[in-house]
Amino acid sequence: MTKKRRQQEPIRHIHNPNDLKGTLKHVGGSRSDSWNRSLGNQALYTLSLHSDHEIAATQRTATVRALIGIGPKDEIEGMIAAQLLGAHNALPATRSNAVVRCMRRLSISSAFSR
Repeated sequence: MTKKRRQQEPIRHIHNPNDLKGTLKHVGGSRSDSWNRSLGNQALYTLSLHSDHEIAATQRTATVRALIGIGPKDEIEGMIAAQLLGAHNALPATRSNAVVRCMRRLSISSAFSR
C-alpha cells in the first residue's frame, strides 16, 4: 500500500512595507532596512577582532563608519563597499592571504621598474 504524501505548502515571503523606510540607507544603499542591517553585519564579520574590548569596539565602529563614508547609493554599491572592506580587513589577518601576495608582488615589481 502506498501512502499519499501530504504536499508541503510553499514558503511565502510577505512584503513588509514598514521595512522600506530606508532609515539605514546610508549604510547599505537600500530602502530595505533588513538588507542594510544584513550588509552591515556581513562587513563586521570580516573583522579579526582584537582581544581588547575597547579596540574591538573601535574596529566595529570604524567599519560601519567606513560603509557610511563610502556612501552606497543602491544595493550593488552597498555590496561592493562591503567587499572592499572585507578585502581591506583581510590584509593584516594573514601573510598567506592571496591579496597580500598580490600586493607584495606589485610592490616588488614597481620597485624594480623605477
